[in-house]
Amino acid sequence: MPLRGRLCENIRTLRNEHGETQRDLADAIGVRQTAVSKWEHSGRMNLENAIKVADHYGVSLDELSGRDFS
Repeated sequence: MPLRGRLCENIRTLRNEHGETQRDLADAIGVRQTAVSKWEHSGRMNLENAIKVADHYGVSLDELSGRDFS
């Protein structure tokens, strides 16, 4: 699966594992709920927001993106 697809899935999975709605995540990192929805469907996001999401969930950017080093 391409990185963009894994990013979409990982954001959704992390959010659900933490019992958060899209609005909860959006409020926590200072963006609109529509931005979170777009990320979960397109996987397109800027680096600044990717860092915010990764920090919020305590994961690395590699983990968030699903990057595999094997």
